[in-house]
Amino acid sequence: MKTMKMKGWVKVLIIVAAILLGVFAYVFYKVSDMVTMETGKVNNFLYAGKTGFVNFFVMEYDSGLICFDAGNSIAEVEIAMKELNLNVKDVTHVFLTHSDGDHVNGVEAFPNAKIFLPEKEVGLLDGMVTRKIFFMEGSNKLPVDNYLTMKNQETIMAGQVSVKATSAPGHTPGHTVFLVNDSILFAGDAFHLAEDGTYEALWAPINNDYERAKETAETLRNIPISLVVTAHDGYYRFEK
Repeated sequence: MKTMKMKGWVKVLIIVAAILLGVFAYVFYKVSDMVTMETGKVNNFLYAGKTGFVNFFVMEYDSGLICFDAGNSIAEVEIAMKELNLNVKDVTHVFLTHSDGDHVNGVEAFPNAKIFLPEKEVGLLDGMVTRKIFFMEGSNKLPVDNYLTMKNQETIMAGQVSVKATSAPGHTPGHTVFLVNDSILFAGDAFHLAEDGTYEALWAPINNDYERAKETAETLRNIPISLVVTAHDGYYRFEK
């Protein structure tokens, strides 16, 4: 009898292990589909910094540097900035597309910067809104308390550079993209950027609301731009 029971448990364990192995294999496949850029130049005034599997971007302007997202860790940000021959102290503004850790953990690397977070993302920090990812629920954290919020369609001027916030919910409830000088779109995790420049919603389990993410991808396609950059899928230049 004990032998039969043990055989039954062994079968259950084998089935569970097979399911877990399949899930991990699929996750690995989806993650490997990301084409995070190596640290380097995008053009003559825009740079990509690689921190693990995520990029942050640095833009030169007349009064210093602007960052879009802040990387996965302080140490990785500092390494990337040194490779780019850029000074973290010259960063005057950091615009965060959302509050997931891989986009905000390095924000303290920029001691002189004003930090801007989408207004609708604050709920994920104070627990009023739940961050859903895979089968888990929780809240996000921002390493700093001294941040400013940006509303949908609000524009911040950094010297002669205009940075317009546009709500892009789905991945997180307050996810926002930034349109710079009506030309460059910093998309964060608003969508997956395919090789032909089309926008697709990110993999369903990492979005708070997959259906909303699909709607957002469709809407953002209508914004006329010359360049789009993403946190995990590189960039695409559109023909004029």
